[in-house]
Amino acid sequence: MPVVDEIPAGSREDIPFNGHCPQCHVPLYLEDGYCEACSQVFCPACGAVVGEEDSHCGSCGMALTFCCPFCDRELETTAASCPDCQAFFPRYCPACEAVVLGIPDNCPACSHPLVARQRPAGHRVALSTLAACPVCNAHFHPGRSPCPACWTRICPRCLRQLYPEDETCPACGSELPALRIIPCPGCGKPIELGSPQCPVCEQELCPECGSALGPDAERCPECGSEFETYCPGCETAVPADALVCPICGLDFEE
Repeated sequence: MPVVDEIPAGSREDIPFNGHCPQCHVPLYLEDGYCEACSQVFCPACGAVVGEEDSHCGSCGMALTFCCPFCDRELETTAASCPDCQAFFPRYCPACEAVVLGIPDNCPACSHPLVARQRPAGHRVALSTLAACPVCNAHFHPGRSPCPACWTRICPRCLRQLYPEDETCPACGSELPALRIIPCPGCGKPIELGSPQCPVCEQELCPECGSALGPDAERCPECGSEFETYCPGCETAVPADALVCPICGLDFEE
């Protein structure tokens, strides 16, 4: 794929254009598959001229359309979403940031798994900062926590449904804020991230990620955080398996 060094007006977030129109030669993004200056259609993979009725690129063989896996609507291979069923398709690999076309199961550059998802949108509640969950219609603050009724998470900006693997919103590109309210892994009740124990079921928790911990855990099995144990008598840090405090002599088994 040719590289264009200049970053002309109209480029996306100062990302250099990566090709030229095969008809009028203006700089553009090849993955768009269309020139706004002269209306020329071209292959988004190799940049070769294609006809509007072509199903495949005659130069590289790239399929120019695909069927939505949720509703079977035929879409252009550059489509990032389906207008009929609110499905969204990855257009950049989250691992290597390579351009993705169509609906491959894995990134063609690094083999990272790619997942197409349906993402219904919530809506703003009138005269408030709350949003209505697109799954159960419960009202909540999307920037602070998932839905307290069904734990669906939505983008605070565009209100599209999110999934655990999302670090940015696939619909609007927004960076997602870290959540402060999460479900307890033991009982499912809302808890604040950073709590060492659930106040409802008393499940021991990792203060970094909120995962469940065993009573004598020295390391979180999910995020790898390591923990220190403190003597209740003199508050000196001691090994988790210590039976007696080496400073004040307190017997931990009594």
